[in-house]
Amino acid sequence: MFVPVHDNKNSKISCKPIITYWIIGFCFLIFTYQAIIGSAPEKSPIGIYKLANFNNKYGLVPEVYINGKTEYFINRSIDEKEYNESIKNENDAKLLGFLKVKTNSIIIWLMPLLFCFLHGSLDHLLSNMWFFWIFSDNVEERLGKIGYLIFYLVVGAISGIGHAYLNPESTVPLVGASGAISGIMGAYMAFFPKNLITSFFCPIWFFIRRIDVPAFVVLGFYLLINALQANNTNPLLGGVAFDCHIIGFLTGLTLALILKFLIPERAK
Repeated sequence: MFVPVHDNKNSKISCKPIITYWIIGFCFLIFTYQAIIGSAPEKSPIGIYKLANFNNKYGLVPEVYINGKTEYFINRSIDEKEYNESIKNENDAKLLGFLKVKTNSIIIWLMPLLFCFLHGSLDHLLSNMWFFWIFSDNVEERLGKIGYLIFYLVVGAISGIGHAYLNPESTVPLVGASGAISGIMGAYMAFFPKNLITSFFCPIWFFIRRIDVPAFVVLGFYLLINALQANNTNPLLGGVAFDCHIIGFLTGLTLALILKFLIPERAK
């Protein structure tokens, strides 16, 4: 297994990756807000209730996105009468099961973009931002500021929409920048396949070496691992949408190859 540490700056970066900074900052800002609304007195479900409502409203819920529902219960067996009785007592331990999400058609249309800036935990956020930081600056310089931002949003949206249509009956909200970041990694593989990536190589748990590996090997292995996980497990049960990663990566790789052909790299 390859765990990337950093790239070796094989391609000179002549400008600051401002868009990358903005995206990372915005993700941390949104997560801070999630942490604030999710905090509550001990043994109180109110914080969890508010956070679940936020994630279900602004994350990408496949069934909601596909069917365009503007009001729905997380627990589909709940009816309006049960909900009204439960909501009276904010300390009711069953409150989360009666959560009713209210949204609108505009937010539903924006779900494929909004979910890219939400995260489920601090570990989730930090791991995503780490991979993003390693591969983003070269791609941002290659595409330019505006082109890079559009590229990021497009591959993220396609990864989310693809996940939704592969899991049309799912009521689990998809959150995280993984799909968009996988797209950036796919673009890196297309633009800079021979760049060396310093990585920890862990074939077995007690044997770890730090080596420099070509980008196409590290990123190809990343795609392979996700494909194996998606093939052998239900991504929703494991809490990881591997299909979203794969769709994002292949979308980024394909678009970058097209752009590489149409817009040759400028001489430096």
